[in-house]
Amino acid sequence: MQATTHAYQAPLERHHLATTFRLLEKTKLLAVLPEGERLRVRERLLALILATDFGEHKPLCDSFKNMLAHQQQPEGTADAGADAGAEGTGPADMGPEQRLLCLKMAIKLADLSYLSKGAAYAALWTERVLEEFFEQGDDEKARGLPISNGFDRTTHAAGAARLSSQLGFIGFMVRPLYAVVGQLVPEVAAAPMTNLQALYDGYEAQRVALEGAG
Repeated sequence: MQATTHAYQAPLERHHLATTFRLLEKTKLLAVLPEGERLRVRERLLALILATDFGEHKPLCDSFKNMLAHQQQPEGTADAGADAGAEGTGPADMGPEQRLLCLKMAIKLADLSYLSKGAAYAALWTERVLEEFFEQGDDEKARGLPISNGFDRTTHAAGAARLSSQLGFIGFMVRPLYAVVGQLVPEVAAAPMTNLQALYDGYEAQRVALEGAG
């Protein structure tokens, strides 16, 4: 339903946007703002919520890395065609596009932060997230559709497949995200990276134990 409504492009995120805009209209929350400011808020919401789509993960991280690399260039070596706001060394020197990119990375951190808050907290929310995925897999199976990768509860609810998917998710998506943001704001990533490493090591130990028992 949501996929067909939103043309199979980031359906969940676009559903969240549509719901948000309906609520804003219903509550008149933005009515006190001038028309131009209301438009800016809507544009910012659109950009930030769509940034949480997993399909945008790598492009955003790559853009952020490029921005940091450009900022770290010695003075006078920046590309002539680059934005003037990208030539500084910190948030105060950034232009609007760079600040928006930082906000996108911040909301991505918030979206995935449950894994960086200690093993007990991560376990609770991992179960909830996986159950949502498995329910989608159940629905896909019932409709005769291919089950999305990692969404099949018969193969990924427990055991080595589940552990491998969690290791891959942390290792290739979450940990690198914190690492690259930490290059700009080290204090944001320090404790979360420690927790992520501990969680990763715990999953890896369980995977090795399963392999040994098998």
